[in-house]
Amino acid sequence: MAELKPCPFCGGEALARPNLPTYGCEVMYYVFCGKCLVRTQLKWTTEQAIEAWNRRAESEELAFTRQFIHEHGLDFALASAWEKEKKDGK
Repeated sequence: MAELKPCPFCGGEALARPNLPTYGCEVMYYVFCGKCLVRTQLKWTTEQAIEAWNRRAESEELAFTRQFIHEHGLDFALASAWEKEKKDGK
C-alpha cells in the first residue's frame, strides 16, 4: 500500500478509513486530514482513495486554496473543532 502524503492544506496527518455501509451499500473508502478534516471523495478501494489523496493540484491552485484557508481563519476553526470532538470522545 502506498504511503499517505501529509495534508496539502495544513500539513496534518492523513488517515485512510472505510465509509460505514448503509442499507446494503458496498463499503467504500476515503482519506482525510486528522487536523483540518479535508477529505477525498469515496473510492472503491483503499488504494484508489490513497492515490486520490496523494495526487496534488497545480501549485497555483494549491497556493490560492492555502491562502484562502489562512485568510479566513478556517485552518484554526477546523483544527479547533477536531480537537473538541477528540476531547469529547466523538
